[in-house]
Amino acid sequence: MSQAVQLPVDLLNDSTLLNNLEDLIQAFACSLDLDEALKISLAKILEYSRAEAASVFLLNSNQELVCQGCAGEVDIQDPMLKVGMKVLNEVVQQSKTVLVKDTRESADFQLAPGQQSGISTRSILCAPLIIQNETIGAIELINKVPSSANPEGLFDVSDSHMLNLLCASAALAIHNATMVAEVVESEIMKQELTIARTIQESFLPAFDERHHIAGLNIPAKNMSGDFFDYQRLPNGRYLFNIGDVSGKGVDAALLMAKGSSLFHFLAKTIDSPAEILGLVNRELYEMTTRGLYITMIAGSYDPATGQVTLANAGHPPAIHHRRDGGFALYESLSPPVGILEEQQFEEESFDLADGSLYLYTDGLSEGLTRGTDLDELTGLQSLIAKYSKVPRRQRLDKFVEEVANTGVRFDDLTVLIVEDGEG
Repeated sequence: MSQAVQLPVDLLNDSTLLNNLEDLIQAFACSLDLDEALKISLAKILEYSRAEAASVFLLNSNQELVCQGCAGEVDIQDPMLKVGMKVLNEVVQQSKTVLVKDTRESADFQLAPGQQSGISTRSILCAPLIIQNETIGAIELINKVPSSANPEGLFDVSDSHMLNLLCASAALAIHNATMVAEVVESEIMKQELTIARTIQESFLPAFDERHHIAGLNIPAKNMSGDFFDYQRLPNGRYLFNIGDVSGKGVDAALLMAKGSSLFHFLAKTIDSPAEILGLVNRELYEMTTRGLYITMIAGSYDPATGQVTLANAGHPPAIHHRRDGGFALYESLSPPVGILEEQQFEEESFDLADGSLYLYTDGLSEGLTRGTDLDELTGLQSLIAKYSKVPRRQRLDKFVEEVANTGVRFDDLTVLIVEDGEG
């Protein structure tokens, strides 16, 4: 709850003030836009306080006071008002109202030799904006409009009481508007992330049981730094890849999109996985920043001969599950993509021979064995053997289910299966 404001009885019995406060609170209640709330707050406070100028200052994320709006004739860059920042800082730091009734009687408001002020600052009144016992800023009034009863236009204690009450309402309005703005921004961000994820998913080939290859990508959050791709060429051969971008967030997702689209384009005209990696590497080296790179396996598969050719660039080993139940590993022979400008990538070939080839990211291997005594490769081989007879689509789902059953939050999880045979 906001801090209670104690007012003298004579103010509480002032029907004009109470009517003004009701008007002010109603105006605030109708404003859920921060800029509008500030504009309304200043205009109403300027009117009811009969001040010549008013400014509102709010603390930013670095706990620095920043002017968010002014009303009346005021220049916050004026040397006299810069001197007045001492008052603002005192008000915010101590959460108390400060009245400098006559600046001519205060040593703090004497300008340095050579400084000139474009405004006549006779009197300053400053009160904190407090919500839920937290000071979020302050409102500063400069000079009361001169009148016959107050020809010099100086604030007094009764003005302090009134400004305290006005600030209580203003703080609530500003707080509400800020909360609404944060909710709106959050919703916009959610929508943008949903759109971005939809775009990412468009890079991933949909499951098609007619093909010998199937893949799956499950992001840990909204965006994924993993990717996979495959395409069947007119000659019947497949070119495929899997990748994992270092780092997290939007930068990783953008690099994922770049790497995936480059591979897909180059694979249409180049047969060699190593040559494709070389071209992708050269292109990504020119654009990667903040130490980002991609671990990646590129491969080709010919269903007519069962021949597979792999080029592993810093990625976890590919696992060949042979027809006899044994396993063969194809380790990385080259550094990740995007680290060195000129890098040659090595290939190795083998016969899939009615077996299956598994490519994956560490979201599967680490998620499966975290919290157990199993090493990652042993855990993966056990998982592969357990579901080897299950059709490819269901097999992928079983892998995800096994990781989910560990109860450990996993990283982006991506798996690609290349199978020599139907399934």
